[in-house]
Amino acid sequence: MSTVRTVTKRFTCLTGLGNPEPQYRNTRHNVGVLILDLLKEKMEQEIGRTVPYKQSSKSKYVHYCSIKNMLLNVPPIQVNKKTMTTDIISSILYLLRSDGNYMNLSGETLRSLWNELSKGIPRTTEKTPLLTHIVLHDELSLPLGKVQLRIPGRSLRGHNGLKDILRMCPNVPHYKLAIGIGRPESHDPRDVADYVLGKFSPSELDILHTKTLAQVVKLLGPMPVRTHEPL
Repeated sequence: MSTVRTVTKRFTCLTGLGNPEPQYRNTRHNVGVLILDLLKEKMEQEIGRTVPYKQSSKSKYVHYCSIKNMLLNVPPIQVNKKTMTTDIISSILYLLRSDGNYMNLSGETLRSLWNELSKGIPRTTEKTPLLTHIVLHDELSLPLGKVQLRIPGRSLRGHNGLKDILRMCPNVPHYKLAIGIGRPESHDPRDVADYVLGKFSPSELDILHTKTLAQVVKLLGPMPVRTHEPL
């Protein structure tokens, strides 16, 4: 089992994708913003205070908040293979809730805000960038309760929100945190569209609040920095 070796300060932006709310709240297509909210609540419990979302001045369709000094397993994790110790990232964490525009316009919605965020990050000569983007989105190919973190450049799997981000933000590498929603039996495009725009049942929401959230927390490992840990 690996142990913490060093703590490196980085910036991380978690962006949850969705259609306009409240109209599409708790639909399968909006699971990215749903899980982002649950993760935010989990971190608020850890730090003992509420961090409210604010309306972005750069995009009227995005709400955001920031949390300083959170320990995150931000990719790429640096592992010393000889000692099996890990560099854990101490991150200034930005949460972006893309909840006001349509999914297929996600890139258009996020471009100005992502660009502005990059301007505020110090420049570095290191190979590993100081700012890591992770996009939370719904994934038909994964069953409900499963998640998968995929590196930049991997297949978009037909997701229209991810397609628009690539179109509008081609020079912004981003990891994709796929949130499983399962797939309907029918592969007819109209049936699939009805499925992703349909609302989760109470039992499905329970799985998201427990099993899915637990996997995301295990994957990212968010916890506040303790005062005795070096920054």
